[in-house]
Amino acid sequence: MDDKITIIIGESDEGHFILTKRNILRWGIKWPIIRFGEGRGILDFLRAARDGDCLASRRYVLLMAISMPDMDGLEVLRVLKGDPDFKHIPAMILTTAKDSKTVKDCLELGCDGLLSKPLDRESFFQALDNVGVNLETGQSMAEVETFE
Repeated sequence: MDDKITIIIGESDEGHFILTKRNILRWGIKWPIIRFGEGRGILDFLRAARDGDCLASRRYVLLMAISMPDMDGLEVLRVLKGDPDFKHIPAMILTTAKDSKTVKDCLELGCDGLLSKPLDRESFFQALDNVGVNLETGQSMAEVETFE
């Protein structure tokens, strides 16, 4: 498994985060996982990574809910995909809603995948494959950091 990948999960609901993290680890993905409960925290983290030259040395995969306090997932997506330093980061929306407006908004903003909650293995692996993330095995267990 690529040891330079970190999964960022933007999810304000503790239960949804725990279920998502548990599934990812159960499926054998052992990349570090960082959680943010607010959209602005994701952007602050990525800006700090860019300013500290960590953006060039690590690869990030972002999974985030649409509904988050202070800045929703669609607004985070809009900022990420509009910034030349961040637009390459695979950003997938985790949602319970699959209405046509949500799908349309996500696609128009450059979303790399629209995944249903709870996250299922096949959809997640397919989304990772679609953005060119290697799923080979062979890395130590992930540590999980939480930022609220």
